Amino acid sequence: MLYSGDRVTIFRVAKAPDGSFRFLIASGSALDREKQFLGTSVVVRTDTCAEDFVQSTVEAGYEPHFAVIYGDAADSLEILGHFLDIEVIRY
Repeated sequence: MLYSGDRVTIFRVAKAPDGSFRFLIASGSALDREKQFLGTSVVVRTDTCAEDFVQSTVEAGYEPHFAVIYGDAADSLEILGHFLDIEVIRY
């Protein structure tokens, strides 16, 4: 079960349309809310506009499942992506 937290990082390793890998990274906080879906889920208040985040990730073709890392790992993940020569999309 996931729990609330002051800082979380949303992360996804996905395939770009050309077949290369890309990282999706977003930051926010996990809220203390009732689970909205079956399975493992958590409500996250993103640091950026949630509507823009959803709209742009759908348009970019990202799959709708993400990892949630407790703590602020965004900078470290971005460095890793650049080190591995993987496109990094940060929201």
